[in-house]
Amino acid sequence: MDQTVPQVGSKACVLLADQGIGNAGLVSHLLYSEFQVVGTVYDGQAAVTATLALKPDVLLIDIILPRLHGLDVIRRLVALGVKSKMIVLTAVEDPEYVDEALKAGASGYVFKRRITSDLPMAVREALGGGIFVSSTRLGNC
Repeated sequence: MDQTVPQVGSKACVLLADQGIGNAGLVSHLLYSEFQVVGTVYDGQAAVTATLALKPDVLLIDIILPRLHGLDVIRRLVALGVKSKMIVLTAVEDPEYVDEALKAGASGYVFKRRITSDLPMAVREALGGGIFVSSTRLGNC
């Protein structure tokens, strides 16, 4: 079941689209001091619908989603003129996917194994108009 709450307050609003139900709590915990997570959806079609309805400042989206692939969600939202910044949050660390996501209109690409160190920076960077991509170096966080 999708979970959404109305946007309130002055913090930038973030919507999460991820089929991993357990990731919502971690994302909320990592971002709560600076941002407000306004909802969680679990498939690509719901991501499009919720983004159009809630108009979040940032959409965090996994690539692998049921009903509509994450890259297709990004392409569709860009084509619809959505102003939300979109950051891919995924376990897929393939450079081709990074390139495709950025070409599609993503403002960032965060590897789930680097979520703790990279996600808050990626959201700040996207909101500032920049692009953030997790480092592919192993070992150092």
